[in-house]
Amino acid sequence: MRPHRGCAWVGYRVLPTHVRLRNENPIRFRRRFRGVVRGCRAGLVTREEAKARWAAWEGHARQADTEVLRERVWNWAVG
Repeated sequence: MRPHRGCAWVGYRVLPTHVRLRNENPIRFRRRFRGVVRGCRAGLVTREEAKARWAAWEGHARQADTEVLRERVWNWAVG
């Protein structure tokens, strides 16, 4: 494997200078979280459950260099 492409490891792409989330991770999260928001609106999911889902993904994303990505996903989620 070439070092400039990094190494895939437990949901991250580890490069020599930084760590990123794998490309499909935020896409899958948005899809799942959209369902959570719908469930909240329908009364099937509590607000606390939605917050826990967000916190779990954000905790995972914080382990990589994702400040801008997390902000964009948050703006998408609340917007």
